[in-house]
Amino acid sequence: MGALPFVAGALRKVDKFLFNDTTVGIVRTFCSYTGAPPIVADLLALGTLLGAGFTADLAPEMGSNVSYASTEITDLSSATAAQATSEFVGLVGSEGGATLPAAACFMVNGGIARRYRGGHQKSFIPFGTQTDLLTDQEWEVASADGFLASWAAFQNIIPINAWAGSGIVENCNVSYYEGFTSVQNPVTLRWRNIPKLRVTPIVDVLQTYSYSPLVRFQTRRGILS
Repeated sequence: MGALPFVAGALRKVDKFLFNDTTVGIVRTFCSYTGAPPIVADLLALGTLLGAGFTADLAPEMGSNVSYASTEITDLSSATAAQATSEFVGLVGSEGGATLPAAACFMVNGGIARRYRGGHQKSFIPFGTQTDLLTDQEWEVASADGFLASWAAFQNIIPINAWAGSGIVENCNVSYYEGFTSVQNPVTLRWRNIPKLRVTPIVDVLQTYSYSPLVRFQTRRGILS
């Protein structure tokens, strides 16, 4: 599959979490902006604020087996636009209670104004300990409400602390694909659907956040070698 197209006026943030220092989980989100683009120094400054935001907003909702390893922020406008990675040491979850498996996640849905068929923005975040469970499959309502508020506060760090020269900065969703092309394997004769890449990605500002009351599981967490 070819390279993704550039997205004018958009940032991608990739937060990397570690579980017991061996298993990797990432959460990928986006922001749109107007005005002047950021430079590397701007992105590093935002990374410092995100590290502080983890301690204030996320750590109290995460078990002691979860640590915030790094955040990578990329301006998607061009191949030469700014990109910076901020790495962290010692940023660890502080919530008490028995820890959950690395695959267990709290799922946040990002709501947009545009209606369409297909996948919408979802973030799978390593919140919670055993004390936050109502059942083996459900979160306590009070815990889930707290998780959502904490995630919203963390996500608003970049929009609230935008760099000098920027205009409006908002959390957003970036849609790279629309529909499918059906392709038949000439050997097995089986058909599969290949996502069709948009020429110009669509950027939608996030209007709301909501959550799933069920504990979700990400089975593709990566193991560090």
